[in-house]
Amino acid sequence: MRYEIGRGILSWLLGERRSGRYGTVVLCEQNYAETVRCERQLDEEVVRRLVGKRGSLVAEVLESRPSGHVGDFFHVVFPSQPEVGERVVLGVGHFFSEESECGRQVGVSPEDGRVDLWLDINALYRVHDQTVRLLLEVVQERADRFTTASPCATAQVCNEKGRPGNGAAFMLSETRTEVLGMVMATAYRGDG
Repeated sequence: MRYEIGRGILSWLLGERRSGRYGTVVLCEQNYAETVRCERQLDEEVVRRLVGKRGSLVAEVLESRPSGHVGDFFHVVFPSQPEVGERVVLGVGHFFSEESECGRQVGVSPEDGRVDLWLDINALYRVHDQTVRLLLEVVQERADRFTTASPCATAQVCNEKGRPGNGAAFMLSETRTEVLGMVMATAYRGDG
């Protein structure tokens, strides 16, 4: 399913660049150089309903212009100008929103636990300062969360020879691996 979040000139707050997170974007009424204005629209009800959904955050370019941003020298990424109609995937993960002094920010948190570059930095600088239609394309939850056919499985840590050794038992669940407790197994003795 595809949901329109809003329309406006795409940007992000200074803190996103300084922290390296690059995790949210904001739709503005004017560009970085304050030479172009547009009507900003943000559907707060759609944003509220989508929080927590897994999907792709996509910017569709409605108006194109050179970006006034100098770029990110640390990451060696600089703005480029997209074509009108171009669709740029900003990131994939679980949708969230944050309130800021500049209004509502939206983003997707990645599933791999990284703390920086949550969104694709090259994609961000591709659509910075562009008038866009911001979308969330919701996808189903990943089906590969279970590693076995049963909803629970145990794992045993083996020694360097591949034999059962001292270790821990784990339960694999849909959302996380929970350590159930330490199980001291008899270490394998022998030349094996």
